[in-house]
Parts: sequence; structure tokens; C-alpha cells
Amino acid sequence: MDITYTLRGFKQWLSHDGGGFQATLCANGKKIATVTDGGHGGALEWDATNRPAVIAFGVTYGAPDPTVNCDSEADSAIYRMVDDLGNQKRIKRLCRTMVLCTVPGEDSFRAIKGAYSEQIKLYIMGKYPTATIVNDTAA
Repeated sequence: MDITYTLRGFKQWLSHDGGGFQATLCANGKKIATVTDGGHGGALEWDATNRPAVIAFGVTYGAPDPTVNCDSEADSAIYRMVDDLGNQKRIKRLCRTMVLCTVPGEDSFRAIKGAYSEQIKLYIMGKYPTATIVNDTAA
């Protein structure tokens, strides 16, 4: 059985070291820990509510116990998840004023300024038949 790890209740703030955050780490939707970057440098602070599940998370990312191993790959995995949250938020915001699509083999988005409509969808699918329209999935 695959375990899906997500972050919920994400909060961030500015600090003298750039910024910090706090979030709840969940495994298949159930809380296993609270992770905090205090914004003062150093490793994440882990507050495990389900220690065996946190250790399983650590093993998945190469750190048998992320609550003890400072600056581990598990910390890096959390930072990647935070980056993904920011990217999802940015994409959702962009989809309010333009239509975004991805074309297989390209590393960037194609954008059409304006509101999403069936007419624009037909235009994109006619020009790029293998494209994925981000506005369809970013709702």
C-alpha cells in the first residue's frame, strides 16, 4: 500500500533569516507530526504525534528518525513539499487571468491571456493536441 504524504494547515512568517513556517505532516490524511522552521537557521523542528509513522516517513526519505537527524533528507522532502504548495498557489492565481497549458517535451507553460472558455480550449487542442490544460485541473 502506497502512503501519500501531504502538508496541511500551512502557515508562514517573515524572520531575520528569510522566513519560517509551520505545517502539519499527514500520512494518507492522518496527522503524524507538526514540522516547524522557526526562521532562525538550522534544521526543522519535529513534534511527532505518531512516532512510528514519522519514522516510516524518515525511512522513505533516507533518515531513519528525522526528529533526531538534523538537516536530513526528510527535512529536504518537507522543503520540497512546501515549494510545491507555493507553486500550486501561484498557478491557481495565474489561472484567474489566463489559460495555462503544458505540452509534452516542453519544460514551461504556454499561456493565453484572458478568461478560460470552451473556445480557447478548442483552439489549444487544435494547435497542440497532446497539451494538458492546467485550468481544467487547477480549480
